[in-house]
Amino acid sequence: MRIVSITATLAVLLLAGLTLDAQQATQWPGIFRTPLVDNPSAAVNRFTFQPGGREKAHTHPFGVVLIVLSQGEGELLQGTETYTRALQAGEVYYTEPQESHAWANVGSSPFDVVIVTPRVDRVPGGTAPPIPLAAGITAKMALDSPDSTVRRVELGPGARETVHSHPYDLVVVPMTAGPMELQLAGKTETKNYGTGDAFFVPRNTPHALANPGKESRAVFAVAIK
Repeated sequence: MRIVSITATLAVLLLAGLTLDAQQATQWPGIFRTPLVDNPSAAVNRFTFQPGGREKAHTHPFGVVLIVLSQGEGELLQGTETYTRALQAGEVYYTEPQESHAWANVGSSPFDVVIVTPRVDRVPGGTAPPIPLAAGITAKMALDSPDSTVRRVELGPGARETVHSHPYDLVVVPMTAGPMELQLAGKTETKNYGTGDAFFVPRNTPHALANPGKESRAVFAVAIK
């Protein structure tokens, strides 16, 4: 398991293939899943680990991007090695395909994560250089893996992206709650978004984010290769 730690938008539920369901129990006691995105390109789920919640070691045929949403005491099992970590919101973890791993909550408080899993049989996306950043916006690479890249994007008060598109699909995950404006395929909507809400932007779809608030907002942009 390769770990990338970053001290770290938004949920739009009107796109084709995107669903938001109620929290569901998993096969592991004390771990709950809330589906956020499910389409031919990627699946995105929010997991809540209650104290004592523990996965069994398992593997996936795909790479897994995990974004920590809240602080907690986590235990990571990698192969035969076990690590205990004080998790911080905004840390990013990556699991390679077929890599044995497991998570557990060894603390006294719940913690939440968002997991993004590109589909093995997806249509690969294209490549393009990063778009120029508008005033008040910064971006920092958090992860570059064979199947995805993750950038932390911060929008200062009043910052606004120019309308643009990408030749690849995009999942956006918020790290700070508050109002955000999303322009997508010619429609504009301003909403209050919570930490960990997610939305999917299909490839080649014009879109832009803006921060109408008086405080900075942070999001993770996960590009599906």
